[in-house]
Amino acid sequence: MPNRFGLQVILLIIISRSLFINYNFAEWGDSYHYIKAGEYITKFSYPKEEKRLPLYPLVISLGSLTPNPIVFARYINFIIFVLSILLTYDISYRVFKSQTASFLTVLILAFNPLFFYWSLRIMAINLLALLVIVSVWIKVRLRSKYKYLVLGLLSGLAFLTRFDGLLLFFSFAFVLLYKRRFLDLVKLSSASLVTVSPWLLRNQIMFGSFYKSNYFSELSQFSYGLTDAMVWLATVLFLFCAPYIWSFLTKKVSIKLVDPVWITYFLLIIILNFLWPAAVPRLFVPVLPIISVSIVGLLLIVNLEKKEVKKGLFLILAFFVLRSLVRRPFLLFGKFGLLFVLFFNLISLFWASLNFKITKIFAVLVLLMAQFIVLYSVLKLHKNVGRTVLEASNYALSKKGLIAYSDETGVTQYYLNNDRGLRFNQSLSAKDQYNWVKENKVLYIVETSERNEGEALDFFNDIGYSNKVSVVFESKSNVGDTAIWSRVYKVIEN
Repeated sequence: MPNRFGLQVILLIIISRSLFINYNFAEWGDSYHYIKAGEYITKFSYPKEEKRLPLYPLVISLGSLTPNPIVFARYINFIIFVLSILLTYDISYRVFKSQTASFLTVLILAFNPLFFYWSLRIMAINLLALLVIVSVWIKVRLRSKYKYLVLGLLSGLAFLTRFDGLLLFFSFAFVLLYKRRFLDLVKLSSASLVTVSPWLLRNQIMFGSFYKSNYFSELSQFSYGLTDAMVWLATVLFLFCAPYIWSFLTKKVSIKLVDPVWITYFLLIIILNFLWPAAVPRLFVPVLPIISVSIVGLLLIVNLEKKEVKKGLFLILAFFVLRSLVRRPFLLFGKFGLLFVLFFNLISLFWASLNFKITKIFAVLVLLMAQFIVLYSVLKLHKNVGRTVLEASNYALSKKGLIAYSDETGVTQYYLNNDRGLRFNQSLSAKDQYNWVKENKVLYIVETSERNEGEALDFFNDIGYSNKVSVVFESKSNVGDTAIWSRVYKVIEN
């Protein structure tokens, strides 16, 4: 049970997070797929073409019965965030028997830029992170012959949340196999199989195969190069905005203090992120609670020797060299932000190297300041994602008539994909596009610079057809240094 100060820290975290429930103007494309799948679930169905797994849509499904399913799902995410923080606090205390380590752990986790930002998004990765935390909590707390049946159930639920949730099962299974605990392995496997079997049987009946998704076929579409490797390495180093922490996490005493299941799971996540560059750094989110417990607890009890300090300085330098060579949203925090993060890393390493309890606490608090700088930059950078296309869609919906769109933001598909919206996805000449518009009696067209990656409906950019439409609405914004816009065209009747 947290002491009074610990409770105050947790309350501060919860209040801070609550202020950001509706921070983002719009959601990512996947978010709308989850909400739509949830709507199907309330009708005792599931979309056949949906490649995403059903547990997260089930959790947010009741939102489709409310006036605003998006806001409902955001509140569900808030609850998931709070549960994650509370369980992480308890895990840290059970492992290190320290209230100080516990409240510092939840501070570092809660305001980690990756963890905080993705907790705002309607994405299954948040539920997967909670299931991983619950699994760790059960392993730490439960002393029962049924423990591995429960862990098998949780592993199955993790798989039903995201395909990479299967790594949780592999982590438990590998350690049990290594330790020759075959009875526990049978319990784990049986419970997992029973949990996922309804979904597998559904796929077998509907598609003639237990597995039905094109996720893994996407691997062949990824190109791997030096830049991808540098992004991956920079992300790993910067997971907690302090590259030097890896200098003491590799010490033998540190490895002995950390559960082998945690280590296995973390290594599998690192490998998966390397194989799946399109999802970096989001795939790291489920492992952040585990690493935060390890980082803070070990930082407070493990003394840094001179060689670790030198390694820490090298890792800080290595990250900032990589940061100067690659540009990714998670790693963008401006020149002044970069200098402040560098400064706080050096100060934090200095305090940690003094090896006194009070200076180690200062080291964690300074690390927290570096996280605040990066978190501010991440939130500011992503706030306007989807804003212009959402405003354009709402304007088009305020008018009468059929609306055509061709972008892949997910925003237009969610808001317009009813009797008012018509998706264009064909390779046609300007003349044939215009004929398609006339044949389908389209009156308005939404065009955006945000994720307009497919076959664009843009016949009006041809000089011969520029007089066939008129711009009736335009929304402009910025995502970082990139200017984005969305427009609504009205088709001129001849």
